Amino acid sequence: MLSIVFKMLMNITGRGIIMSNTEFTNIEIHKIFDVQDDAVLHVEDIAVLVNMHVESVRRWCRTGKLPSYNFGNKYIVLGSDFKEFMRIAKVKPRWEQMLNG
Repeated sequence: MLSIVFKMLMNITGRGIIMSNTEFTNIEIHKIFDVQDDAVLHVEDIAVLVNMHVESVRRWCRTGKLPSYNFGNKYIVLGSDFKEFMRIAKVKPRWEQMLNG
């Protein structure tokens, strides 16, 4: 599933720009999103971090935008998957998009 996510830069609205795997690792995220890779995050935790409604985070999990594990309608997300989601969701300035093609 992550390979599909790696191939498409998806922002929260679902629009995408094709990028290579190496471009994702070069994108830096803000330090407030820098959680431990092995951390187990609940949708409530993520909702607080991104200042979004809990149901929005659940929807991202349900649709596969945010890689997660589902246990009886309870979703958990690994810290490494959350950080990758935030890298993918980061909007690049238009001038940078034009320079990189």
